[in-house]
Amino acid sequence: MPNFRTHIISGIIGFPIFFFVFNIISYLFTKNFYSFSASEITISYALFILGSDFPDVDHQKSLINRFFRILLILVSVYYFFEYDYIFKHYIPFKGPFYYLLIIFVGISVGTLFGIIFNNTTKHRGAWHSILTAVLLSVILFLLNTKYYILIKFFYSFSLFIGYITHLSLDTINTNLKKKKRIKIKNKK
Repeated sequence: MPNFRTHIISGIIGFPIFFFVFNIISYLFTKNFYSFSASEITISYALFILGSDFPDVDHQKSLINRFFRILLILVSVYYFFEYDYIFKHYIPFKGPFYYLLIIFVGISVGTLFGIIFNNTTKHRGAWHSILTAVLLSVILFLLNTKYYILIKFFYSFSLFIGYITHLSLDTINTNLKKKKRIKIKNKK
């Protein structure tokens, strides 16, 4: 199977092609070119590259899995700080200990979610499907509430096409390996 490096390189090379095609198609539909800002292009590029390796999040030794587990911890800590009223009812004091407790609970919950995730997913399972690519893209589209609809679509579609690039590389590699095995068997 293609490795991390192959998937990332495919994302780096694939995005300029995607960006060009996206602009041509959006011009055909709207009859004018949208001028993307440097930050919009950078975010989209990052989402494309993220998508090009994200299906391997279910592989416990992959870099994206480690990143995902750290992200779960950070999101958990953020959530508990954002919604600290949960603690206010049960802890009668404020101060450094209060905030350390929130951090500890956030890290614990994030770590627990990471352990559950690693123990309930298998490599090449649900994360290696087009349905997951669609769901993640739709979720990203719905979460981007502050952006113009074309930007929301641009970001979501970047993630989706990056994800599909990963699945395509895996499929092509699997088919090439099967053909090699068939040729070797026929030579004997």
